[in-house]
Amino acid sequence: MKATVDGFKKLDVRIGEIKRIERVSDTDKLLCLEVDSVEGMDDGGVAIRCQIIYGMAEYFEDVELLAGRRCLFAANLGPKTIRGFENKGIIPAVSADDNTFSLFEPKKHIPIGSTVK
Repeated sequence: MKATVDGFKKLDVRIGEIKRIERVSDTDKLLCLEVDSVEGMDDGGVAIRCQIIYGMAEYFEDVELLAGRRCLFAANLGPKTIRGFENKGIIPAVSADDNTFSLFEPKKHIPIGSTVK
């Protein structure tokens, strides 16, 4: 199946900041992340947090080091329940055959909520 440019444009990909990390019990890979500004701001200008369930724990010795990291998130996916947690987004990342793993993080300071163009 080939993706279309119009299909890609439907994704709301923006910069978010990981605020809270929790391991999902009975799994080695899944983390429950709370991310600021993936869904935008509330009426008072406070970032709305989005919950994302993601299987990346195996790539980090200390998952708490993810707190405060800014990276790309797709924010407008429909909710899906994973192991009892509501997942409302996705984190694009890359891994190689040698088990190296990387999130997509801006090299410069980019404000939370900035969108990919």
